Amino acid sequence: MDEILTKPVRQEVPRKEMGRAITPYGSSDNYGEARPRSEISETQWNVRELLERLEGDQDFLRELLEMFRADSQTTLMKAREALARADLAEMSRAAHALKGMLKNLSMNAAAEIAAALETAARNGARGEAEALLERLERSLAGVMPEVETHLAEVRA
Repeated sequence: MDEILTKPVRQEVPRKEMGRAITPYGSSDNYGEARPRSEISETQWNVRELLERLEGDQDFLRELLEMFRADSQTTLMKAREALARADLAEMSRAAHALKGMLKNLSMNAAAEIAAALETAARNGARGEAEALLERLERSLAGVMPEVETHLAEVRA
């Protein structure tokens, strides 16, 4: 840290400087509030919100993203297989699991699609569920390159 703190020290000043110093994304306005360089919108993935909840913990972020990378693909596969078998109850459970993962990571747009998929599957609307599963897959395909970028930055 290369900043000077004058007395009386206000709590937000050291937090701001610590956030700026530890974030891999450049400067920040608040502790843990990074400015991502991503091309996706905050509605797709609100990294700033996620980092605030994690209090800037980069190790925890890495762990969450690594788990998400593996678990989301496995759960999507389960949803696809459930659709092929017309097992809408299983598809609803898979969509529920995806919704939780996505909300926890502040991937809000995809979480909304997963919630709609869960509801459609629970209501027996197979055609709607199929269309929503395709939308969810496209949404996740759009965010995965950003997940990989963040993983590479967190490892560095």
